[in-house]
Amino acid sequence: MGDLHYLQSHLDLEFPLLSDPELTVIKAFGVLDEENRIAWPTIFIIAKDGRIRWRSISSTYKERDSSQTILEGLD
Repeated sequence: MGDLHYLQSHLDLEFPLLSDPELTVIKAFGVLDEENRIAWPTIFIIAKDGRIRWRSISSTYKERDSSQTILEGLD
């Protein structure tokens, strides 16, 4: 946690950084790339009540949805 706190302070971020070394959250959200033991690049839009309203899972970090596509997910 110390490294994340340093990074958050160094970058002057106004939001917390989180780490998942045991892959608990990654597995719970179903985005674990088993072969590489990392998360698939994923965007979730989560409603205030905790339900997932929209999600996008990419097969590589090079593929990302456009801002327009993500905003359409809010509609």
